[in-house]
Amino acid sequence: MIKIEALKVGLLSANCYIVYDQETLEGMVIDPGGNPEIILEYVKNFELNITRILLTHGHGDHIAGVEGVAKALKVPVWVHKNDKELMEDGTKNLSVMLHIGDITYDADVYFDESSSMEFLGQQVKIIHTPGHTPGSVSFLIGSDLFVGDTLFFHSIGRSDLYAGNFDDLEKSIQEKIYTLDESIKIYPGHGPQTNVGEEMKNNSYIKKRA
Repeated sequence: MIKIEALKVGLLSANCYIVYDQETLEGMVIDPGGNPEIILEYVKNFELNITRILLTHGHGDHIAGVEGVAKALKVPVWVHKNDKELMEDGTKNLSVMLHIGDITYDADVYFDESSSMEFLGQQVKIIHTPGHTPGSVSFLIGSDLFVGDTLFFHSIGRSDLYAGNFDDLEKSIQEKIYTLDESIKIYPGHGPQTNVGEEMKNNSYIKKRA
């Protein structure tokens, strides 16, 4: 059975998700946005075998803990190729503005939507959802969708930051997320969980088109 643990990390309390199989203990980390010691302590306490780190996008509050976690666990870091520019520049990825350091990291895998990824014997669907950043992605694992800062509970991610674009964000939500089954659970980069149906009906920023 898959377990999803949400840890609030970093200056902006970003959600770092540790996803793992409770029997085999194989898992991965999504968006280690700070406090690598908290993430590593959880991994150690549950004796997890972390195989990779996934990033939903390249903003500083989602990558601040990447280096510490990746080096300690000796695992590859995956991020969309369109956010390589952010990964290489602490001003563009906002870490300098947030006063959390000039954070950069050269990921091991720069993927795109056509890339193949398996986890626990099933395909992880990579959904390119640009708008918050050019390389923002959502990861669909079974009925669980990790959306980063594209969509929140009754809210949406900012599109006024470097390389953001509201039209792209709206299109991503309407065409990539709201077309999924309404029962799919949404795990956002900040705040509480929600689901596709809830946001389609009650998100006042972007409701599903009639």
